[in-house]
Amino acid sequence: MIIMNSIAGASAAAGAIWLVASSLIVARRLRGKPPAPAPAGAAKVALIRPVAGSEYELEAALRTSFALSYPNVEVLFCVEDEADPAVPMIRRLIAEHPAAGARLLIGRDRIGANPKINNIAKAWRATDAEWLAIADSNAVLPTDFIEGLMECWAGNRGVVSAPTLMIEPEGLAAEVEAAFVNLAQTRVALGGDLFAFNAVFGKAMLWRRETMARIGGLEAVAKEFGDDVIARKLVKAAGMTARVGRPIPQRAGPRPWRTVWNRQLRWLRVLSGPAKPIYFLSVLCANILPMFWVGVLTMTGALPFVALPVFIVAWYAVECALALAVGWPMSWRMPLALAIRDLLFFPLWFAGLFPAKVAWRGNVKEHRSEMPGQLPSAQLEREPAGGRAGDVPLADAVLHQAAARALEPSSAAR
Repeated sequence: MIIMNSIAGASAAAGAIWLVASSLIVARRLRGKPPAPAPAGAAKVALIRPVAGSEYELEAALRTSFALSYPNVEVLFCVEDEADPAVPMIRRLIAEHPAAGARLLIGRDRIGANPKINNIAKAWRATDAEWLAIADSNAVLPTDFIEGLMECWAGNRGVVSAPTLMIEPEGLAAEVEAAFVNLAQTRVALGGDLFAFNAVFGKAMLWRRETMARIGGLEAVAKEFGDDVIARKLVKAAGMTARVGRPIPQRAGPRPWRTVWNRQLRWLRVLSGPAKPIYFLSVLCANILPMFWVGVLTMTGALPFVALPVFIVAWYAVECALALAVGWPMSWRMPLALAIRDLLFFPLWFAGLFPAKVAWRGNVKEHRSEMPGQLPSAQLEREPAGGRAGDVPLADAVLHQAAARALEPSSAAR
């Protein structure tokens, strides 16, 4: 009993310390000075926006591509099919901003298993820029987007990426999504970045041609369905490091519960295939785990029963305080959303263990487990007509990448 209580107490304390520490790190970073303006003679950066179909507030998100403060940026929109419903809107945006010199590139390439990387391959060839910033179509880019990524590039950097920040959630389901993304994944990402977790996110990435060549080129990144997961592996294997920049907003809006569930489950399944040990270790990052250990201490009589509700309230108070401090979405529903998020963790985690097809914008990957260290040989097929599987892109996978760091020194609209 003494040993069990010691383990429970140490685990609960470690979780609480990490919560407070990561929250303070995030608050200090995001409330600090904004990125310094780029000089007039700054190197050319190609901003690549892969687009596929209609999305919530897509036009507003793509419009932010033309409001960047960086002085030397080339905007490239990528679409696979002339019949894509986003094409007329993109052409209109380009016509409204003739001085930007933006281009729409249409064409289908198949360089690997990743549909997003396949889509942007044509932009990679079409630009002579040394720096390439890739941002999901639903990303609401701040004016200093490129400067924010550039400020993180130093030393032996291989890639700089940015996690998602869900904004403007409408309804409880959308707030649960924001609780998953903002106060779990993005908090751990920014907090862990101080300790060189080397996490990578697909929401936005900054690459340099020279470093991309060192990891095998764009084709190497396209080998797996999760570009963030494989990018981290390739950068680490090449002896380089990854850094996490400021989170990039994405409008959540209203969304059904099924979408929230499917999105989290999709990325759990993508992650569980290539790295089973990391997947199992990710349980240590679950917010509900310290609460469980406090519950054990109350059941054994080491703590009074009132300790558990006090611990839970204090935990959620810290998360809500962080959201208020850095201006993240916060409403009277957020404490309930946080509780629902934590109750969903283990059902989602167990569901992620079972094989299933993973869908992303009409592309379907047959999920299957691989041995640790192997790159899964993804098999893609087109999704049958009449459905998008109710799923959306993201990354965001930081809980598992953070767990990987402990094991070995390792897109979201509707």
